[in-house]
Amino acid sequence: MKMKWIVATVLLIGVVVISGLGILYTVAKKPEQNEFAKYEELVKSQGLLSTVSEVYAYNSVTSYVTVIGKSSEGQDVAYIIDKAENQTAYEVNLSDGISAEEAEQRTRAEGNVEKIMSIKLGHEEIGPVWEVTYLNTNDALGYTYLDFKSGDWWKRISNL
Repeated sequence: MKMKWIVATVLLIGVVVISGLGILYTVAKKPEQNEFAKYEELVKSQGLLSTVSEVYAYNSVTSYVTVIGKSSEGQDVAYIIDKAENQTAYEVNLSDGISAEEAEQRTRAEGNVEKIMSIKLGHEEIGPVWEVTYLNTNDALGYTYLDFKSGDWWKRISNL
């Protein structure tokens, strides 16, 4: 009988801890979700995009939010917004460069890529770039930056 109470208590504590962690995660992500909604509304209210498919943060020397969607003409377009200035900094017509899928293929072609973690369009001093984050076969973190227009490698950071 004592064993049943111990097992029940341990299970109850486990459920409470897991629930608490889930609630904490949800509360912690809320400000980011609200911020992304603000940028989505910004591009829509300015008539830059009619639909939005993706919104994410891109951090470099400057912090940006990238908003990707379709223009009213049906073109796939990304707007890279400077978070400090809270205004659109760069417009990128996605048909003018390589796709995210091509950026992934070029990164995988280099070998030693086990798992792609993320692919983000951002802006660096050379212009728009694809940042591909991955884990290599040694479970070390790596980043590749490809020039959006040409697809050429711009920068690589590996084995972090």
